[in-house]
Amino acid sequence: MDIRFEDTIDVTKDLLVLGMFEEDENNSYEFLNTVFTKELQEAMSLGIFKKIYGEMYSTKFAGLGYRRVLVLALGAKKDMTLERLRRLLGKALSHTKLYRLESFSTNILSLIESTGKFSAESLGRATAEGILLSNYSFKKYLHPTPETAEKDIHTVILTWMKEKEQLQKGFVQGKCIAECTNFAKDLVNEPPMHMTPAFLEKVAEEIAEIKNVKLRVLDKKDLEEKGFGALLGVSRGSEHAPRLLILEYHGMENGPTTAIIGKGITFDTGGYNLKPTGSMEKMKCDMAGAAAVLTTVKCAA
Repeated sequence: MDIRFEDTIDVTKDLLVLGMFEEDENNSYEFLNTVFTKELQEAMSLGIFKKIYGEMYSTKFAGLGYRRVLVLALGAKKDMTLERLRRLLGKALSHTKLYRLESFSTNILSLIESTGKFSAESLGRATAEGILLSNYSFKKYLHPTPETAEKDIHTVILTWMKEKEQLQKGFVQGKCIAECTNFAKDLVNEPPMHMTPAFLEKVAEEIAEIKNVKLRVLDKKDLEEKGFGALLGVSRGSEHAPRLLILEYHGMENGPTTAIIGKGITFDTGGYNLKPTGSMEKMKCDMAGAAAVLTTVKCAA
């Protein structure tokens, strides 16, 4: 996905996403198109659209050159938060997918910047997180037909009329965090037939190829020698040998040492079903802690 910051709204995109604060005049978009503004004012007068955070108004308006136009209510300026920005961008993304469109352009970021509540760096980071986390889906094993296939969003344009260095710095940070979060989700969503101790070890080996990252693996013999009875007991019901993965990242010479421990029990261990109905389906998530640790090290490195 190509995400860019530009001085003006891009009129070549499929979807135009406009934001409105509670404090904004109802005719604040008259400069775009007077007929569209009258339609929006009528929607507000009829109660179809309110400027309360989370409200949406969607229309197909040929006069603006876009295939669709979406107006998102931003709520009161004093109530705006970075989490709200993330969720608003998520709504824009979902709406783009709903109509099987491939791009959108929005002024939401520049409107929120105008409140003066947030630094450019924090806005850049929240923007990356909001878009990339909202765009996540696990389709590795799906084979959709042309009729059911979801269109990928290729381009997102966000208006930003100020200096972009700090914004881009935050965006790079947010992109790294979001991509590693999505990678952790991929690991959790892998089916148990694939997500075995050996699979996790292979993931750890790939992360260990990053500079300043080292991997140490304790196999079954090591675990027996060191007395890891609980881990060995759990793995006894599986045909796959257990492993204890120790990833070390040395980011600085004399910095503090932080230890992060994640549970990595993969769902191949067998045993009796003592879970309530509906709980067994989530047992494959038992290794989510290990996935979080692995991707934290990957992100830090």
